[in-house]
Amino acid sequence: MTSPPDDAPPAMIPIFPLPVVLFPGMKLPLVVFESHYIEMIQEITACNAEMGVTLYLETQMENVAVATSVGTMARVLAVDAHTEGRLAILVEGVRRFKITRIDSESKPYLLAEVAPYEDEAPQTPAALREELLAAFRHMLSLYAQTQAARRDADQDPDRERDQSDPDSADAALGPERDPETDPDADALAASFSGPLSEAFEQALENVMEDLGDFESIDFSGLSDADLTYRVGEFLNHDETIQQKLLEMRACEERMNEEKTHLEALTRRLALMRQINDVFRKPSGDESAS
Repeated sequence: MTSPPDDAPPAMIPIFPLPVVLFPGMKLPLVVFESHYIEMIQEITACNAEMGVTLYLETQMENVAVATSVGTMARVLAVDAHTEGRLAILVEGVRRFKITRIDSESKPYLLAEVAPYEDEAPQTPAALREELLAAFRHMLSLYAQTQAARRDADQDPDRERDQSDPDSADAALGPERDPETDPDADALAASFSGPLSEAFEQALENVMEDLGDFESIDFSGLSDADLTYRVGEFLNHDETIQQKLLEMRACEERMNEEKTHLEALTRRLALMRQINDVFRKPSGDESAS
């Protein structure tokens, strides 16, 4: 779909605040159960219209009108009505926008006046693009190796004993943290002090399933901007990082930011694998000493 020109007049669109960041080109499955949002989906699908998806954080739940001002237009690709009065939908991000005015009275859901939000500097050095791709593939490669080691460990007859061993890799990495109850879980996701968050692990598992053989992934057909959206889509262990990326208006700046996060995650995966390798060696293996 062609993006409107920068001088296009602001338009009023329905707004769907969500606890996730939607990037242009990203597909997102949702289950809608609140009556006012079901009404919104029914109305926009009836006329083949689009809606705006914005991020809201836990602190914003009491007042969704303070949802982030930069979001992504979304088209509904599929709708499946559930017997429990819910809607299962699949949406796809189209283009970014910036909210200029909120209308919380005309409809039972939010409406907003929005304006286009395009990159001011869309081009990037070719070398930086290749560096970002290399960092992305390296992280996926290391993750695949880590997952393979875990699968091998699951088949180990001593696995149950190792898990209860206080010197095991899992114990060394610390207890499992719940991002719903532990306010420090997001900070730990970018450090070496705890396990990978469930959201990050699930995202990478989805990457491996969707992309298959990562060594043969071809990004050559993507623009620089679309490449950064695809990489940003998989950094969903921290929505604030994703929102920061979405709001950046220089493609080169996004690439540098993403490369920094990918390299940090890669270092953490490498450290986790080293710890796992050490603590999962048989006790009689002299090479472990």
